Amino acid sequence: MQECIVVTSGKGGVGKSTVSTNMAVRLARSGAKVALLDADIGLRNIDLLLGMEQRIDWDLVQFVQGRCDLADVVLSVASVPNLYFVPTSQTSNKMSIVPDDMVSIVDDLFFDHSFDYVIVDSPAGIERGFENAVAAAHRAVIVVTPDVSAVRDADRVIDLLQKKKFSDIQIVINRYQPELVQQGHMLDSQDIWQILDTPVLGVLPESIEVLIASNKGEPFALNDESLLHEAMYRATQRLRGVEVPFIDLNRALETSVWERVKQWAMAQVSAS
Repeated sequence: MQECIVVTSGKGGVGKSTVSTNMAVRLARSGAKVALLDADIGLRNIDLLLGMEQRIDWDLVQFVQGRCDLADVVLSVASVPNLYFVPTSQTSNKMSIVPDDMVSIVDDLFFDHSFDYVIVDSPAGIERGFENAVAAAHRAVIVVTPDVSAVRDADRVIDLLQKKKFSDIQIVINRYQPELVQQGHMLDSQDIWQILDTPVLGVLPESIEVLIASNKGEPFALNDESLLHEAMYRATQRLRGVEVPFIDLNRALETSVWERVKQWAMAQVSAS
């Protein structure tokens, strides 16, 4: 089965592009052939997350304008077999393409390039960029952080998608901090699930690893040893229809801290 999945959000800054990128990496590592399409015209970021900013000669807008072939825009990701990146323009605006263009592009990716999945990274908001991004999608993943403004905006996006007859909508809760939840300073994942009344695909903990990986241009989903990777792996398994349990982030984070303490202590003993 070939699927186009749009990753979107109502609010900017929730980590949507990071989720899109690492979800695509995990799908590719599972053996699927994946195209990661950046639909955020004028504000592309995925090239930076993949460390591919120097490889872009052509983009989607130039393809739509007839200045190149689609094959010129589809770039293989050297660090991840089966993953391909489809960049958009950094200098054009969101009116440069229309929803029908996106439908045609995704159809070409499926039929001419034989992709199993096309992951579309949508711009934040509900304007023209959103309309372009969702036009060809079969499913939607909404990224939300545990704060009231992000949840309210996500609720608005869910309503819009339902009006477009989307029947498969799931949410990823990003930047989750159990200690703040326990202190009453952050919404609990159960609260978010109940407010949005939408299945939870995954809960990703807040981690400095995201910043480090982004600055290095190396997706965190390549690091099998991290808790963040494990959370993304399980979310991607659920995306593929595989039932796996959710991580108990409270216990896992405590264990993670204890492991780091033991590693530090062992390093001190070795040094002496």
